Amino acid sequence: MKVTFEGFHPGNKAKALEFARVVKNLGLIMLVPDADGTYLQVGAEGLPVELAPSYDSGKLSSGRRGFIVKGEAYANGLYIYEGDVLMKPAAA
Repeated sequence: MKVTFEGFHPGNKAKALEFARVVKNLGLIMLVPDADGTYLQVGAEGLPVELAPSYDSGKLSSGRRGFIVKGEAYANGLYIYEGDVLMKPAAA
């Protein structure tokens, strides 16, 4: 089974550029939220998620500027993650 998903990382500051540079070369296991808030585990040992970031400069001042990140993995099935997910608080 092929699993694909897409997300957005806003901005073009140093942290966003570093994020895009680092993730494109990693094989990952990720928790991806579904539309109903359920977390799915995507990727596994031997079948990692690969991310492909692409930059959008936002053509207008009101446009979105940042990285569209597409993820792709092959899997034997989907797994629901039922543990606690603790998010790192945003910097003040």
